Amino acid sequence: MEPSINEQAITLSSSTAQSAVFNAQTAFVMVHAQEAACLAWGTNPTATTVKQRMAAGETRYVGIPPGRSYRVAGILRSSHDERFTRRSRS
Repeated sequence: MEPSINEQAITLSSSTAQSAVFNAQTAFVMVHAQEAACLAWGTNPTATTVKQRMAAGETRYVGIPPGRSYRVAGILRSSHDERFTRRSRS
């Protein structure tokens, strides 16, 4: 939905990083991963490298409950994790 209420970016590393709390009116969030990453959602989320994986360049839309002080947390996926994922699909 445009116009967006707010935009923010988080810098990802090998440790989980949280966004700021979303605006109370936010119902949908568009996430774009510039690098392979994993996400977590909630009021105090902690991202791990095994859940909600996103590929580099992927864009995803997520519905969240408005007015609940939600955030997103992200963590980079390691190159080791990337190789393991490819092998497991062969």
